[in-house]
Amino acid sequence: SQSIIEGLTGIGTYDVTDKERRMREEFGNSVRYFREHLKEITRKYKGQIVAILDGDIIDHDSDWTSLSQRVY
Repeated sequence: SQSIIEGLTGIGTYDVTDKERRMREEFGNSVRYFREHLKEITRKYKGQIVAILDGDIIDHDSDWTSLSQRVY
């Protein structure tokens, strides 16, 4: 069954698509990885922004724009 999510704007509700569900799951997995490896990441990438995908740090940079141009 599809989940119903209330719109933040109060406009209404919508069905969550399979693609949205997968994206949320992938994001949750990345957040979990970040939390579980926070000390290691902080030590190794101090002052850097890290990009995490599928449980791996795929890139890092001190500049958000530069990093986002490479990973998006």
